[in-house]
Amino acid sequence: MVSDALLRVSEVARIETGEIGRESDGSGRLTLPRSKTDQEAEGAAAYLTPATVTSLDRWLRAAAAA
Repeated sequence: MVSDALLRVSEVARIETGEIGRESDGSGRLTLPRSKTDQEAEGAAAYLTPATVTSLDRWLRAAAAA
């Protein structure tokens, strides 16, 4: 996800699952409410590849099972 959205590690750590939208083609959209370079807090959206969404879903399932 860091490479798809070009996020800083601190930004990745603040992501909440509700900020991730899934598209019908398997890709996703990450809504960023604020970032270090977004001083006005306007937010932004970032594209997530289908491979990233698949990896994210696997991680979320594993975290829920733990």
